[in-house]
Amino acid sequence: MFITPQQQYPQPELQSFAQKESTADWATFSHQYNEQQLNYLAYSVKRDFLSTPRTYAVLEFQGSEDFPVIFQQYESQRYFMQSEIESDEFNWDELECGFYLLSQDQANAQLMILLLDRMLVEIEFSQCRLVDTLYHHADSKTALTEYIDSL
Repeated sequence: MFITPQQQYPQPELQSFAQKESTADWATFSHQYNEQQLNYLAYSVKRDFLSTPRTYAVLEFQGSEDFPVIFQQYESQRYFMQSEIESDEFNWDELECGFYLLSQDQANAQLMILLLDRMLVEIEFSQCRLVDTLYHHADSKTALTEYIDSL
């Protein structure tokens, strides 16, 4: 298994709170209807003018009958220790927050992670695209709900 940074998606921004660890703001939405599977991920990419509202990127993931979209959350250190990637290839502590493609097979099934400091989201899919960037929202749930309502 290999790992490749994915620069085509906006990089996530972590929030820092007084006397707490940094955290990421992200939300997912999944809907199965008439053999069509809609899957979205919204995550914080930057703070708007140093205020509470933030900018959020929305990615759309598509699966297939053979490869449905799956989101799974893990503690990052445990995930990397148990991965099939050789630990001498990378120093996991030096990886920056962002998207990394772990594998892509000939059937177009892809495995990507969104690394967010001490945790990560593993995503299995066949296609992914950036569908919108939403400005001035209080949280990822609000941003994703606005996007879904606009469909």
